[in-house]
Formats: sequence, structure tokens, C-alpha cells
Amino acid sequence: MREGKFDNLRSKGRPLNPAPEPYVPPDMQMANSLLKNNDLAPAWISDRAQILGEIERFRRKLRTALAEHNDALAAAKTAADQARIEHRWQTQLDAWQEEIRTLNRRIELQNFKQPVSFLEIVKLRFEDEIKRLRD
Repeated sequence: MREGKFDNLRSKGRPLNPAPEPYVPPDMQMANSLLKNNDLAPAWISDRAQILGEIERFRRKLRTALAEHNDALAAAKTAADQARIEHRWQTQLDAWQEEIRTLNRRIELQNFKQPVSFLEIVKLRFEDEIKRLRD
């Protein structure tokens, strides 16, 4: 140490934390330490981020579609045009319900993979998503 051979170590001058992380199972301590020290993340973290991104893309798609639907309704010249637009909208709503079911299945699987319950992703409810659009 007197010769300065340890001066280039990471965390120089800071105390080491020998205590294990309290919420990580003992068999995962070393693996998590290796991942953390190499700026890597467990797969469930990247999977979670991917699902959250898909939820946001889905919600953006809903907002855009609602705006286009409202514009089309406003531009409709006849009752037949309005009925056609409403029928197309209803068909789209049905497709979105299926998309939400698929997303919810993925959310459910993800929630089982995650080690911490407070990170649970809340499932989507079609009625809530449509209400959110209208608010």
C-alpha cells in the first residue's frame, strides 16, 4: 500500500459494504454482484422495460386513432359516412381488446419472473384505457 500499488482500485477511499443485500436471496448475491459490477442487468429488468414500452406504444396508438376517428366523424358528410366510420371504430375496439388480452398475458408472466412485488406491472383494463382516452 505504501508504494501506491492499490491507488487505482475502484471505490478507493470509500468503505466497502460487506453486508449482503437484504432483499436478494443468498444464492443470487454473487450473480447480482457480478452483473452490477459489469454494468449488466438481469433479464427480467430488460423484459420489464420492454413491456412498459409496449404499453406506452399501445396507449399512443389509441390516442392517435381516437384523434383520427374524431376528425373523420367531423368530416363525414352523410349519416351513411358516419355509420361506416362508427362501424370501423367498433371493429378497431374489438381488435384492441384482443391486443390488451395478449399484453396482459405477457404482464402476468413478467410479474411472476420479477423478484420484487412492488415492481409489479398493473394489467390493462380495456374500459380504463378507453376512459383515459376520453378524459
